Amino acid sequence: MTGVPIDKPRRKILIIEDDPDMTRLLVAVLRPLDAELVTAPDGLAGVALATSEKPHLIIMDINLPRMNGLDAIRTLRSFEDLANVPVIVLTAFANPENIREAVEVGADDFLVKANVVAGEGLERIRQALESRPTRRRPLLRSASPFGRPPSAP
Repeated sequence: MTGVPIDKPRRKILIIEDDPDMTRLLVAVLRPLDAELVTAPDGLAGVALATSEKPHLIIMDINLPRMNGLDAIRTLRSFEDLANVPVIVLTAFANPENIREAVEVGADDFLVKANVVAGEGLERIRQALESRPTRRRPLLRSASPFGRPPSAP
């Protein structure tokens, strides 16, 4: 039997962004990655799409309607099959407090929107898309399904 090349399956990126112009820009910037692109306009729809589409990478805004990005990350990390999917947070400003909180709840990286507009960050996105996810422990849950994890002792 001769070897038959097997195509690598297309990677899937979920973009969760409420600004339609930014979504279109992200789609254009990510097109060279030859990935399947799926979009959601808010955090709640993004979580629903993530559970059904099983993306290889999630890029999301922090300030989203219906469920903000931080709560969406917390929710995604509670699902065993999504706990290890890389999440890159988009932010309008490199506010250290927002970035720190996003990393604490499970974001893997962040990009400033202006840098994405300038075409920067594509290599970081490519690396996240091609990286092998490491086993991440799901966050501890408080009584509320979207509450903060309990503080460490």
